[in-house]
Formats: sequence, C-alpha cells, structure tokens
Amino acid sequence: MADKLVFATYRCPVEAIEPCGEIKHCNALLNWFDHHCVELHSSGIIELTKETLVKLSCDLNGLSAANCTEVFPTIRNFVHGFDEYDETYWQQVYQLRQWCIVQLAETDFTAQRLFLQASW
Repeated sequence: MADKLVFATYRCPVEAIEPCGEIKHCNALLNWFDHHCVELHSSGIIELTKETLVKLSCDLNGLSAANCTEVFPTIRNFVHGFDEYDETYWQQVYQLRQWCIVQLAETDFTAQRLFLQASW
C-alpha cells in the first residue's frame, strides 16, 4: 500500500538484527524526529540512543490537549498518516508511551543498539 507510513524498529546485538516493533501512520513521530534528531527519509535507518528515547518519552508524557500542537505536532496535509488531533492521535500517543517504556526497560544499551527505519 503506497500511502502507508511505517516505522520499524530493530534491536541489534552483534550477532543479529531482531525486529522489535512497528508504529504505523504516526506522522507526528516523523515530525518529532525531523525536529529533534535528524530528518528522516523513506527507508533511511537511524540509531535510537537511550537519550533520544528518554527525550521522546518525556515529551509524550508531558502532552496535553493544550500543548500537543507545539510538543508533538502532526504534519498537516502529509499524505501518509493522520494529521488530526483526534482519538486516533491520542491512541498513537498512548501506544508510543508504552513502546518507549518497554524499550527503555528491555534494551541493554551497552550490549545492543536500537534502530528505527521509516518507510512510506
């Protein structure tokens, strides 16, 4: 499906790359990475450091209806993902919060590397 925005994440021990999650249709996440880390391009892979995940987690935990357009804005009129601040947006925020909690708890950043690949 050509209009899909998908973020695939991987843990990378020295021996193998292991998929560890997918986040679909969240253009606010693409926007967040573009403004806080590096501009993502389709099929580009970036390393997610512990510091990056902590920053993302803090931003997500501090979100409210009053500040979401400033802290975690969507990309308006972007053909991939949703750009409204509706129930779908808040479900994605909740899922991302949970994903960050799991990654921060389960990833041994001294022995593993965590990567993100965006594709659209």
